[in-house]
Amino acid sequence: DEECNVTSGSAEAWCRKLASKYGAHPRFQVVKQRQGSFIIQHFAGPVEYTSEGFLAKNKDELSPDAQECMCSSTRAFVRQRFAEHGRIFGVQTAAGTGRVTRAKAYSVSSEFQQQLSDLMTGIRGTKPHFIRCIKPNPQNMPGKFHRRAVAEQLRYQGVLEAIRVSRAGYPVRQRHREAVLDY
Repeated sequence: DEECNVTSGSAEAWCRKLASKYGAHPRFQVVKQRQGSFIIQHFAGPVEYTSEGFLAKNKDELSPDAQECMCSSTRAFVRQRFAEHGRIFGVQTAAGTGRVTRAKAYSVSSEFQQQLSDLMTGIRGTKPHFIRCIKPNPQNMPGKFHRRAVAEQLRYQGVLEAIRVSRAGYPVRQRHREAVLDY
């Protein structure tokens, strides 16, 4: 959001800020051969991102007037899709003083941040259980077993790592030093 609010903000400047803030983190890496590219080491493996277009996507806003129009739709389905949990859009007039104020502009990243925060609050308040589904073959045909595809799914879902850790007798996946450095 910070780089979007600066008039001279650019994808390259945003990428440089990422590099200066997270450059020393073991899960972040700058791609030196391609300017504006970086790699994030996810659990399933490294993913390369390019900063081109990030700011434009983050600024992707629906105008407050369109939001207001959708919120006052006669169709309940449309109103529910645009219900914004008490957020105020557009220009407002203060009751008593008559002072005109502008509402906060919501960006994709601020929206994502809020949704992630809500999700984490929900997860922390529950005891989730996960069921991992494994496809036996890419064609989804009965009676066929594609060993490489199954092994890849097990690896990406962390099952093989969990088995390795449980065989070693450890209750968690990360070593102490890795956990301290990550958090």
